[in-house]
Amino acid sequence: MEVEVFASAQCSLEYPVMSFATLILTVLLALVVYSLGYECDKSETVCETTLVIKHRQTMLHPTEAQVYPANGKLYRYDDVNQTNDISMDDVMTADGWEDNMLVVVANESLPGPPIIVYLGQRVKVHVVNTLSSDTVSIHWHGLPLHGFPWMDGAPFVTQCPILSGQTFTYDFVAEPKGTYWYHSHVGNQRTKGMNGAFIIKERTSSVSERIMTVQDWNHNWGADMNFQKMLRATPFVDRKIIPFRTSVDGGLFAPFYASSVLINGRGRFYNGTGQHNGAPLSVFTVEPGVTYRFRVIHVGALYPIRVSIDEHTLTLVASDGHDINPVNAESFIFAPGERYDFEINTDKVIGNYWIRAETIEVASHKSEAVLRYNGADASRYPLTSRKTCTQDDRCLVVNCPFATYPADTYTDCLRYDGIQSAAMGDPAPEPSSLDTFKEHFVNFGFPLNRASMNGINFKLPTVSALTQPFEIETTCDKQDCGEDKVCTCTHTINTNHDDVRNRSRSSDAPSWLLVLRTENGLWDLQHDDLTVHFAKHGHRLPRNWRHDHKIKANNPGVWMLHCHIQMHSALGMSLLINSSYGMHPVPPKTFPVCHDYPSVFRERYEDQQQGTSPEGKIVNHIIKEV
Repeated sequence: MEVEVFASAQCSLEYPVMSFATLILTVLLALVVYSLGYECDKSETVCETTLVIKHRQTMLHPTEAQVYPANGKLYRYDDVNQTNDISMDDVMTADGWEDNMLVVVANESLPGPPIIVYLGQRVKVHVVNTLSSDTVSIHWHGLPLHGFPWMDGAPFVTQCPILSGQTFTYDFVAEPKGTYWYHSHVGNQRTKGMNGAFIIKERTSSVSERIMTVQDWNHNWGADMNFQKMLRATPFVDRKIIPFRTSVDGGLFAPFYASSVLINGRGRFYNGTGQHNGAPLSVFTVEPGVTYRFRVIHVGALYPIRVSIDEHTLTLVASDGHDINPVNAESFIFAPGERYDFEINTDKVIGNYWIRAETIEVASHKSEAVLRYNGADASRYPLTSRKTCTQDDRCLVVNCPFATYPADTYTDCLRYDGIQSAAMGDPAPEPSSLDTFKEHFVNFGFPLNRASMNGINFKLPTVSALTQPFEIETTCDKQDCGEDKVCTCTHTINTNHDDVRNRSRSSDAPSWLLVLRTENGLWDLQHDDLTVHFAKHGHRLPRNWRHDHKIKANNPGVWMLHCHIQMHSALGMSLLINSSYGMHPVPPKTFPVCHDYPSVFRERYEDQQQGTSPEGKIVNHIIKEV
């Protein structure tokens, strides 16, 4: 699958100012249908919807107040005899933990409502920030946005953050087809609930589909507290140090505290004895004798999660929006930011079947959802069991982040580099000359306990880097980033148009990477300590892992490359790719501007503009710069 992005969209779109009355009507319509999501009619050329961003609480009904779970249902807090159950459609249950948790959500929905459009349609999403004390932005994860880099939604990179009370309209062309998602890119809001599916379908598509989001969840405190605890080398709970978690292959996870797993915003809390709290679960209703496509998105914070359906083989058909040659598997594993599409045939006995999602920890966190055939008893939960893997009937797991499962599990791994693109004969991009081939080793690490890429801890600028490039005052050339030091600055890699580059893989790149190989554990170790020198130069690069991750730099803009483990990114494991600087598209008229006050750059500009009309001069100046 070639890294080169799809055909460029036209950039001559107009961005009319939305009237106040139109905005109010759009917001009201969004709130009325929040639970239904939005699907654009395939005959339309422009698709328009609204996301209203709010703080809300879990386990709270809008009219019945506090609720509690029991036997898969919800009851009002004072209904001790469980006489009248309450519809769970109006409650964000998460894992059913009764202490209310503050979440950030779009249109009163956890996760946010899915947005479904068709290939080539113009998409306009009005984002209304009603948070009383926070900014927001919406990133369209996985979309190349070729020709629309200022709509990528990365605050202080491609736009200014949306202030409390403000509305920002994202306006771009939907391409290419595939499974994507949207999420806030401000702080830790993504793992506090501010995420949802974004699907681009072909107009000729006729297959029945279901959308599934999966995430690790912590009901004890929010993502901001998780972040603050991760700032300390030894986070605590109840006067006890939170231990590192162990993966099934013997690896270690950071001490991120998770209490459960959610599927489409619902799950159950399992205590230390394996008993759950009876919270309601998500249900996927299907017709017998039909092939269904499931679009599954990992919207979580840290843990890779394994997904399976009892008594049903999963046929994986797409990865991160790209079609692959079908692979039949018992299950697959994916990490935060990744997406997989699979198909199942509903050819089993009419009934209820468990959909399982569990972390790959030794002592895993887990949750379930229900695959319910039409005609099955809706009052009963499944009684099915997970497949038993044996020597004669082994299980295949796709996208293992390690080479093998323990031998006694009779489980085989198909790693990512074993998956084949469905685009036959689609080669890796090749440079037109030696001058257009560049190689970068990008190391994600923690030298001196500082989250970094190549030994540089990332600092966001205080302006929109894409549209206000001359105002960035935090560039690394102004810092002492020499040997054996970890500096903090706005780390940037500059690329020329159509350069072919090698770099390590990330889930949030501006263009797509062609992964040719992955390796596990073949390191050229000379000593055991992780030094700053290694972090900057990558001297522990595996001997046979070079020239493997190619990307063609043909998407002009400023793009954020970062680890998609939420806390790592927030701690500074990021950098910017300044691609094809001289070819950056001009942003729309009235595009927001932000900066520190006082600003030396702005003062000088004002001095130069004495005697001219103030209206529009700042925006016009920025446009000329870009």
